[in-house]
Amino acid sequence: MFLVEQTLFVTSIPEYLFEQLEEFANEGLKLAEKTGDDSEVSTREEYNMKTPRQFEEWIAQIIDLHFHKHKGQNGFYGLDDKHLKVSSIWVNRMLKGDQHNPHTHKNCMYAFVAYIKTSENDAGFCYFHPTVDGRIAVRSLPITQFSAGHVMIFPADMPHTVYQKVTDDERISVSGNICCYVDGGYVD
Repeated sequence: MFLVEQTLFVTSIPEYLFEQLEEFANEGLKLAEKTGDDSEVSTREEYNMKTPRQFEEWIAQIIDLHFHKHKGQNGFYGLDDKHLKVSSIWVNRMLKGDQHNPHTHKNCMYAFVAYIKTSENDAGFCYFHPTVDGRIAVRSLPITQFSAGHVMIFPADMPHTVYQKVTDDERISVSGNICCYVDGGYVD
C-alpha cells in the first residue's frame, strides 16, 4: 500500500523471489566488488551484485501498476512494465555506527530498497517530499525485524537518508535503480 501517494510504496516480496534475491545478495557480499559510491553519502559497505531476472520482472510489474512517472501524464506514451529495467543493483551491509546521508538517485526514474536481514529497532528510512501547500515534509519509516522480506519503491529523485545504525546486529539490504529502456537506450 502507498504510504504517501505516488511517493513511497511498501510490499512483501514473494518467498521464491526473496530467496533468489537473498542468494544473489550473499554472492555480492562474498565477491565484495565495491560500487564506488561517494564516501560523503555512505559510510557502509556497498557491493555490486547481479540482477535476478525474475525479481526484475516482478518489480517492474509492481511499478507499472502503482507509479506514473513513466506514463502518458508525464509525456511518455506506450511504456509499460516491459520497458522498466534494473539499471544498477547493489547489496548493502550496515553495521553499528553506519549511516547513509541524504541523497537522490540520478539517471533513473525509480529506486528501491529490499530488506534481506533486519533487527528490532534498526536504522530508520527517512524521506522528504513536497506537501500540497508547498512545504517539504520529512517522514520517517521505522525498520524492524519484520521489515525483512519487504521492498520499498520510490521515485529516484526523492531525497532520502538512512539514520545511523545503533544496534549491534548487521543489516543487509539490496538497493537498485529502475530505468525505462526504449529503442536501445535508457530514458531518465
